[in-house]
Amino acid sequence: ADLPRIENADCALLLGEDLLHSGARLGLALRQMTRQRGFAAAAQAHVPTWQDQSVRLVAQQQRSPLHIATPARMGGLAPRLPRLASAWVFFGLASLGLPGLGNFVGEILVLVGSFAVAPLAAVVAATGMVLAAVYGLRLISGVLHGPPRELGPADMADLRGAEVGGLLLLGLLLLALGLYPQPVFELADSAVTQALAARGAP
Repeated sequence: ADLPRIENADCALLLGEDLLHSGARLGLALRQMTRQRGFAAAAQAHVPTWQDQSVRLVAQQQRSPLHIATPARMGGLAPRLPRLASAWVFFGLASLGLPGLGNFVGEILVLVGSFAVAPLAAVVAATGMVLAAVYGLRLISGVLHGPPRELGPADMADLRGAEVGGLLLLGLLLLALGLYPQPVFELADSAVTQALAARGAP
């Protein structure tokens, strides 16, 4: 979504990100979103917007539209949210390069191609993939199967039909790309050949 839509959104979920350092403009948009909720509540209470302190008091009585979730605040989601947990495991393993899924094809091609021209860089990249897998598996284990914490199943709803359908479609595409990537290779072959020819590569 663009920044104006974020500023006028009803709510936002932020997954463990410090926007003051990584995206200050986005952080300001989220701040404006929370202020818009305060203005709306103040309007319902017939409080003029120019009375800033009164608007703030009214806004403080409302539930914040900004929800911040970090692994340290989440745990025990799998028993109460089985569909979400299943999707999380599948796409989490896909992002880690599990063989048979689409991400693995891209990662192995990058590593093999890099090793031919820069072996050290390929080794460093492979080490990073291993460390990412360790971190990802610990994250999945703690959030889905760890003890319930501050942000637990009581605060979240499981995936609904339309969401399950969309994720199922994406999962099937990932599986098809991982098992039979040749059509994508053929589709990209001409563009890659032209790019190499433009650079004078053999």
